Amino acid sequence: MLGLIAAVVTGTKPFIRAETVSASLLGKLTNHGITNVFTQQVAKELQPGTSALLLLARSDAERRGKVIERLR
Repeated sequence: MLGLIAAVVTGTKPFIRAETVSASLLGKLTNHGITNVFTQQVAKELQPGTSALLLLARSDAERRGKVIERLR
């Protein structure tokens, strides 16, 4: 957004490109694969006095199994 404002004020295209690149990078850094819709669905299913733990990890199947076992 700041890049677009700077481009309008100064009339230069590099600010537009910088804004586009920075927005794309920010999107990649903040996208962890867990969508807002999913977290809202989980929140709706929770009963009073309960909680949920959402984990996001990249690993092989063997390590995922160990994590699941330890959480139990």
